[in-house]
Amino acid sequence: MSWSRVTSKWATSLMWAVNSASRGRQSAHISLLAAIETVRRMSEADISTAAALYREGRSAAAIGRKLGFDPQTVLNGLRSAGVPIRPRPGRNRNSRRG
Repeated sequence: MSWSRVTSKWATSLMWAVNSASRGRQSAHISLLAAIETVRRMSEADISTAAALYREGRSAAAIGRKLGFDPQTVLNGLRSAGVPIRPRPGRNRNSRRG
């Protein structure tokens, strides 16, 4: 599939989401309005910046918003650089609901 066809499909989906939202419909596609470019990979510079911010205590979500990446992409980049990932706040790994 060509790049122009992919972007055309994305634009069509975005237009559909906007039109649906303006008519009051709830749509799973509305998340496209806040879409982050997903075809871009993190460069070494992006990863080193993300690592510095993460070591300062910033979350993967905050770093992703700042650099324009999905939080999971940020975490994958941090792991590839050997940065230890903190556990998610509010989660106790030793307790189980039952």
